[in-house]
Amino acid sequence: MAWEHQRLRRRAAACGVGDDDLDALVADLHIASKTYTLEAYDEVSDVLGELRGRGVTVAICSNWDWDIERAVAASGLDGATDVVVTSAQAGARKPNPRIFRHTLERCGVGPAETLFVGDTMYADVDGPLAYGMAAVHVWRDDMVGDPGPVPAGAVRVPDLRPVLDLTGP
Repeated sequence: MAWEHQRLRRRAAACGVGDDDLDALVADLHIASKTYTLEAYDEVSDVLGELRGRGVTVAICSNWDWDIERAVAASGLDGATDVVVTSAQAGARKPNPRIFRHTLERCGVGPAETLFVGDTMYADVDGPLAYGMAAVHVWRDDMVGDPGPVPAGAVRVPDLRPVLDLTGP
């Protein structure tokens, strides 16, 4: 929790919040960061179930704090993965190689055996590619902006269903 407060404090101060308002704002931001509801996209549970049924180790590797299990359970995905690693647990945020190394060690696989799937280009595509993994960039129809080109070694998909074809039978 101290790490979360320090991070929020640095960000608020960088935005120009004065010392006299900083503690109250950080407390409010921390509470707000814990009062959210995640909702899994419709296909996620089925795709994860199919992958695990094929013997694929499924992991969550997320720039998140310590309470990810609660968020995953609330989204209906409790038990849908084999490994969960957060940046708080690994001590580094994506795209830092440390979080990828930590996740792959927990999965018992190497980078060349890994397909990393995510929706953020620098963290979920560029970072994994630099670490030696193949990468999938998920860009859904409801996302805003231009996703830009997909770098070599990565593919772009509109949802998780095509991941099944990319992992083989």
